[in-house]
Amino acid sequence: MKGAALAAAQAQADIQRTTPPGDTTPRVRVAKPAEPAGTEDTLVHARLQAAVVVASTPPAETAAPRPVPVSVPPKAIEPHPAAAPTPTAAPRPLTQAFTTAPRPAATPAPAATAPRPAAPVAPAEPGPTIRPIAPAPLVESVHPQNIPERTYTAPPVQFATPYTPAQPVKPAVSSAPPNKPSSPRPSSSRRVPRRRHRVLAGFLVALLVLALSGATGVAMAANRYGGQAKLGTTIAGTPVTGQTQDELTATIQQLTSDLNLTVSVEGKQHTFSMKDLGVTVDTAKTIADVLDTDGRFSWWPFRFKDFPLELTYTKDAVQQAVANTMFGDDQKALDATIELDESTSTFMSVSGHDGTTVDASPVSDALTKLADGKTVDTIQLATTVLPAGIQDSAADAAAATANNMVSQKYSFSSDKKSYTLKASEVAPWVSFTADSKQGLIGVAVDATSVSDQLPDILNSHVASPPVDKRVLYSPEGNQIAVESWGQSGTVVSNTDAAVAAMQEAMTSATPLKFTLTTKSQSFSTQKITVGGAYDKPNGSKWIDVNQKTFKVTLYKGTTFVKQFTCVTGAPATPSSNGTFYISRKFTAVTMVGRNSNGTSYVSPNVPWTSFYHNGEALHGAPWRSSFGYRASHGCINLPVSAAKFIYDWAPLGTRVVVHW
Repeated sequence: MKGAALAAAQAQADIQRTTPPGDTTPRVRVAKPAEPAGTEDTLVHARLQAAVVVASTPPAETAAPRPVPVSVPPKAIEPHPAAAPTPTAAPRPLTQAFTTAPRPAATPAPAATAPRPAAPVAPAEPGPTIRPIAPAPLVESVHPQNIPERTYTAPPVQFATPYTPAQPVKPAVSSAPPNKPSSPRPSSSRRVPRRRHRVLAGFLVALLVLALSGATGVAMAANRYGGQAKLGTTIAGTPVTGQTQDELTATIQQLTSDLNLTVSVEGKQHTFSMKDLGVTVDTAKTIADVLDTDGRFSWWPFRFKDFPLELTYTKDAVQQAVANTMFGDDQKALDATIELDESTSTFMSVSGHDGTTVDASPVSDALTKLADGKTVDTIQLATTVLPAGIQDSAADAAAATANNMVSQKYSFSSDKKSYTLKASEVAPWVSFTADSKQGLIGVAVDATSVSDQLPDILNSHVASPPVDKRVLYSPEGNQIAVESWGQSGTVVSNTDAAVAAMQEAMTSATPLKFTLTTKSQSFSTQKITVGGAYDKPNGSKWIDVNQKTFKVTLYKGTTFVKQFTCVTGAPATPSSNGTFYISRKFTAVTMVGRNSNGTSYVSPNVPWTSFYHNGEALHGAPWRSSFGYRASHGCINLPVSAAKFIYDWAPLGTRVVVHW
């Protein structure tokens, strides 16, 4: 009996769980017919197979919910013999728990019907029994979307014991797709994959968030370090993250100023800077490498890379710098050379000697380490013999070749004159080229010197060149004097051919006899402006005559040269004041004129005369024993020595300023 009561309670709970809320229509699910009566187990089994749902009638305005699937008991259900069979839908697998099929819209509730009256209850018999009931249509477990709205009315079920209807239970939302019945509720062992899916989904979401955050951070960092050194960048081991081009330049300059190498040669040490070794830093190239954004990953803000300093140097220059510092002149290699003895116009060889040098390869290796920011200890260098590039034998051979060229006879003649070049004229036209790598000294003809000098030599010795007329003008534009009157003459007309023949003869070291042709040529007139730089130190020459102090002062621009005491014109025959220019000069001249009383005078052989204005001149006065007063006929009388100095010092066109 106790088992029967538990079975009845379970059946009532199933009825409550499978009855939609608000459903007032009595429903019956009939299972397999009961087993023969007579035992307690038979009664329990009968109670588990019958279910009656009795609910109160809802308000008329409340929409009747659609029927939901009801779980089928484990045993098969057999319909009542009088009931017509109802087609069933094909089963459908259970959908995932988190997927909910959309519920169709609610339909208006049907009109309320009066509940059927309960059948009379038969007198109780000993033991729990159940009376037979009329057959009723079977309600299959199908999805509400695939069947029309209908209600199956079943006759009441008569129980031997009173039955209390269960309260409506809120149905669970089915996740089964349309046209397929809901699958049985999964067991606890089948819910594990769902939890794993949730964990995996959470992990993927977290990973996506991290990826988005990282991408955002990378974008912000890339924008932050645009045009700057990226994160993790170093130059020669020095961090430069975030530095701009100007800051990188300052960093590189600081690193370069700190670079030096200590070299030891045979116990002698010396510390070299990069400048001493001829090493330069290519700052632009180093910065370009650091800020390089042409790569495939230029957007990436990280660049964990160390860039070396771009050092530029040559091993030969480094070796020469070390050798020049570590060795004296007597230890350096000296090439043999050639010198010209001007007194004899012959060439002589000057002996050379071997020297001592070092192998600078360790220095080059140390520079590479310094460029990488590494520390370099004192470098020990070994010495080696450095042979002279030009040996004495090569210099002797070159000197002999040059002397052979100079010693040849090179003659030029015209219809009236001839001339043979001197060795002193030919020797400057020989040139030498030393090649230390080949160990030779080349001997050649200096064609430029030949073409520049030979025509003048030939014109002066074989022809009679014209003399140009030279007319001197003051800075004010006035004509001062004619320095030379000009003279026509002759010139060599085939100098180009003479130059070519001379070069060929010297190159082959063979004698030359060349015939020149001449032609007449008139002189030309040259207009020359003198002076002009009187207000500059060491400028144009000029002479100041002060009649008040009786002083004659010589200047070169503003620079004082010399001063003398003079005699100026007598009151009756005064000296003229003004600015003048020396126009004529004589070593000695006879001067004539009139005295203040009208008589004439003649002064022969007046020495060192420089005329500057009409008949007035600066000249020597040997007839006077003292100076510093007024007594002349208008000239400036000077001691003979002073007059000669002025004659020699002041050329034609020299300015003379006379004043009080």
